[in-house]
Amino acid sequence: MKYLIALSCSSFIIAMMMCSLTPTVRATSAPTVVSVVIAVTANGQSDSFGGGSIDLNAGTTRTIYVNGVVEDLDGKADIVGVSGVFYRSGAPSGNLCVADTAYCYAVSSCSLGDNADANQKTFSCQMNLLHIAQSTVSGGQYPNENWVAYVTVTDSESSGTNNATTKEMQSLLSLEIPGTISFGMRDLNSQSTAENNTETALLQKGNVQADVEVSMSATGLACASGVIPRANIKWSITDVAYASGTSLTASAVDTNIDIPYGTSGNASPSKILYWNIGIPVDGVGGSCSTPVTVNAIAH
Repeated sequence: MKYLIALSCSSFIIAMMMCSLTPTVRATSAPTVVSVVIAVTANGQSDSFGGGSIDLNAGTTRTIYVNGVVEDLDGKADIVGVSGVFYRSGAPSGNLCVADTAYCYAVSSCSLGDNADANQKTFSCQMNLLHIAQSTVSGGQYPNENWVAYVTVTDSESSGTNNATTKEMQSLLSLEIPGTISFGMRDLNSQSTAENNTETALLQKGNVQADVEVSMSATGLACASGVIPRANIKWSITDVAYASGTSLTASAVDTNIDIPYGTSGNASPSKILYWNIGIPVDGVGGSCSTPVTVNAIAH
């Protein structure tokens, strides 16, 4: 028996569909520092010093503010932070310097304020400058440099641009000098020694390497009775006895004591000025007092 075998084939149609993906990508803008000024008030938007230099306060701090405006075209809400550095232009590592009261002041998070512009915020970075901040004016410690206020802004995506302005730091010649030189009780016909002379400490309170000049305009030290001659009052920059000191004169004499610049580790270095006195054999008695001039000068 023969069978008729029929193959039944089904026809399959495979449809190929190409998909086109078109994602929406949001364009973002990097934030920018629109302006930088140095002011004496927080958020002040005008330069308080103009073409002048910043002056410091003797023995303490001087507060300034690095202020300005930042902008982000994605909207002000996208601005998340502003940092500021105020540094001497030749400072180690420049705007990346490590904070040091002599040459680098850094604020990692400056205060932010609102602005009428939908894309802008104001910023204010407080800097408390110590009296040792290094001078950059003529005759100062670094006359060929200046101070730079460097500001960087960051938004929610990335860091943006930076901006800067410059100023000169003024010289401040200032020493803390005791108001009296006291010899205490002394006997007639006596001379002070290295063990019992008088010391006066001269403290650096500015940013200038300093000396002092000494003089006495009077002819001597006036006592209740009699006068101790001016030449009997002697000074020295080392601890010596009366015979080795230098007599006061009517004219100012530079002691060359050289009080050094302050540093972040020692903001007020000091030197000792030593005083000796010779009391006459007779003719004087009681309390003695006459002005002695000790005047700070640049070294």
